[in-house]
Amino acid sequence: MARLAQVAGLSPYHFLRVFKRATGRSPHRYIIEQRVNRAADLLRDPRRTIVEVAYEVGFCSQSHLTVVFRRFMKTTPAAYRDEMLRLDGMMRAERATG
Repeated sequence: MARLAQVAGLSPYHFLRVFKRATGRSPHRYIIEQRVNRAADLLRDPRRTIVEVAYEVGFCSQSHLTVVFRRFMKTTPAAYRDEMLRLDGMMRAERATG
């Protein structure tokens, strides 16, 4: 956060206040939400392992991703992937017959 504040030309405290006012969340929460959203996108690719997704979006392990992902998405990365792949398959089948 200190580096972001420096880039913005603000004190860390002032940067935190301005960022929170502008986004409605702390910089840390914003970054975590962005990582979880990116992980959700990457999990739609069945060729990627959950470990690969975790590292790619900046988590130190699959278990850390799972804990944080569950907190935000109310499901695990594996369950989310299964559901998204099932829905994608249903949509492809509907297009093929429809």
